[in-house]
Amino acid sequence: MTIFKSVFIIFLVALFALSGCETGQVISEINPTTNYAVFKTYSLLEWNSNNDSIVDEKNKKILLDAITNELNSRGLVYDENGGDLRVAVHVLFDKMKAKTEYDDYYKNQYNYSYTHNTMGFGQSTTRYEEFNYWEGTLMIDIFEYQSKNLVWQGARAGVIKKVQSTEERRERIELFVSEMFKDFPLDKVD
Repeated sequence: MTIFKSVFIIFLVALFALSGCETGQVISEINPTTNYAVFKTYSLLEWNSNNDSIVDEKNKKILLDAITNELNSRGLVYDENGGDLRVAVHVLFDKMKAKTEYDDYYKNQYNYSYTHNTMGFGQSTTRYEEFNYWEGTLMIDIFEYQSKNLVWQGARAGVIKKVQSTEERRERIELFVSEMFKDFPLDKVD
């Protein structure tokens, strides 16, 4: 890969991270041999204690509510202990690093005065910046209780914004979960 392409890719990553735009993607896998119509209930598996170092109680509730709402909207009923399906949630964060470069080369190419225009060689300044940002991945695994087989898996990765109100986090988490369930085999019911 040429240096130009490398710098361009780094610039795009940095641009998305700074602007809060999504750079993530959604991946879901469906077990094609499973008859999803037989499932009526679901349970949440015990919260993974590794998630506690990443997700606080407030965001945990928002996340679990979003998953529960999504499954309920598809006609499944929550059963605390004995659901047909068991849902596991995993959250991962990675600290990422990006670099940007700004060059004001063209800024000083044309020197104007009140009496005449001159064109000459000017000086330029190049500024490099390095910054850190967080990328998060949310994974949801759904198992059939009887067979213990994985019947559906969804993953969603994206840049984590630093400053968000509780309502902004709720909307973002609900959007992530909704995007993950877009290809879920059970359609939403009215």
